This record gives sequence, C-alpha cells and structure tokens, in this order.
Amino acid sequence: MNLLLLSVLTLVTFCWADLSRLSPQLISGIHDVSANCENELDIPPGSFTLKRLITNDDVSKEDMPFFYCMMKRMELLDAEDQFKRPELDLFLSLIFDPMRFQKVADQCLQHKSDTTIDRLWTFHQCIFEAIGF
Repeated sequence: MNLLLLSVLTLVTFCWADLSRLSPQLISGIHDVSANCENELDIPPGSFTLKRLITNDDVSKEDMPFFYCMMKRMELLDAEDQFKRPELDLFLSLIFDPMRFQKVADQCLQHKSDTTIDRLWTFHQCIFEAIGF
C-alpha cells in the first residue's frame, strides 16, 4: 500500500494535480483494482506495473493489457472499449486540476487506433508527452 501511495503521489505531483483532491477511498480503490488486475493477468509480485504506468518508467505496449484491465474495472471504457468521456473527466477531476488537464485530455483522446491496446498505448504516451514527463 505504501508503494501505491508513493506512486499515486508521484503521478499527481508531476501532472499538475491538487494533492488535496486525493482521498483515502480513491487510493484504496486504485489499489484494489490494481491487485485484481495483477491477479487476473498473472502478473508476478514485484513487477510494479502500476508504478511504471503512472510514472512512465520503462513502460511498453506489453503493459497495456494491465492498463486495459484497470480502465475496464474502473468503468472508464464502454462495452465497445471506447473511452467513456464523462466518467474519464470525472475520474481525472478527482486527481487533476480539471482546467489545466482538460486540454491535454481533449488532445490525447482525438488519436485513433485500430485496436484497443493501440488506442490505450497512444493515449498513455500522448498524456506523458503533453505534460513533458
């Protein structure tokens, strides 16, 4: 749990976030979803997939099934695996300054890809390129 907290705080700090927006329930929820996805995908302990995703450290397309699992479990993708914009905006507003991050989200959600994994990879990379992290 401490590693998760450190990871979330790292992401929040580098993404223009308002630290007061983080609630224990949000951190606990992200931890639960991450643990469920790791179990579902047989990701070995110590892989630090969530930490690598949120810090963009040594992330590859091979990490996208985990990202997909998290997005689905958090109900940020619909039945056709398209981003659920209102839900995504709400989730991001819990963490980030909505006014500053809205433009980045708008830009990064415009990219089209043939597969869900490609779309998630493009979205993830776009976010980190846009924030310069």
